[in-house]
Amino acid sequence: MSASASSGDADRICDGGGDRDGRSRPASAASIEVSGVTLGCFGSGGTTLVSPATYAAEGLTFTAANPFDVFTNVAGATTNIRLGQFARGNVNVFAATPPSSPEGPSAVAAR
Repeated sequence: MSASASSGDADRICDGGGDRDGRSRPASAASIEVSGVTLGCFGSGGTTLVSPATYAAEGLTFTAANPFDVFTNVAGATTNIRLGQFARGNVNVFAATPPSSPEGPSAVAAR
């Protein structure tokens, strides 16, 4: 099987990145834009994605980012991609303070 290209850049597609004389070109990188919108739902059978999504039994609300738009650095990394915000109302929250532990509050939550 053989392939051929007619002219221009098409004949350099599979040449390993060199120019027509086989010399390497310097590497370069650019940032990548990451953008879109988010939606949410609560529950095991949640199939309707909306914003804001609410769960009244626990006073939960998810408000989506609409839109989000960030750029990576040249290494391909980014931080602070805001996908949305969670909030919890004082619904079905116990009045008692949770028990403390010598290992700290996260140890109690993990039990």
